[in-house]
Amino acid sequence: MTRSELEELYLAYGARLIAYARNLAPTEQDAEDVVQAVFVSMARHGEKKKAPRNPRSYLFAACRNEAISLRRKRRRDWEQAHLETGGEIALEPREPSSAELAEMRGIVAEALRVLPEEQREVLHLKIFEGMSFLEIAGVLNVPMHTAASRYRYALSKMSRKLKPWKDKI
Repeated sequence: MTRSELEELYLAYGARLIAYARNLAPTEQDAEDVVQAVFVSMARHGEKKKAPRNPRSYLFAACRNEAISLRRKRRRDWEQAHLETGGEIALEPREPSSAELAEMRGIVAEALRVLPEEQREVLHLKIFEGMSFLEIAGVLNVPMHTAASRYRYALSKMSRKLKPWKDKI
């Protein structure tokens, strides 16, 4: 894989990978470190490896694996930081454009925060990344039906959690 191919992949997916990693890592900095580690690893392999057939799935799976490795290495620190930040979840890689939008994002982020991590991951990949259940299954290394079930459960829980806020959203 050439440097220009890596640059293209980063430009195409970097911000989205950071938003995804933000759901798995305690801080924005950790999310950025996870994504950087993925691209550094790809760069180290240089010309030895061809570009992945499905770069989006490959990058999201690599990002997830790197985040899991980071958490294993720093489990106690991560748990403490997660508690201190209130488990804030990034929805998109850009800042809100208005106070109303910021309030709505806060409401949705709170509903996402209380979902089990497995359901939150599937929801993010399906809604924010537009992945199919087959692609999600590949990223998470689970059967496709498991990914679909987690999505259904997440939507059901989100619906119940957001019901009191339906007029604001």
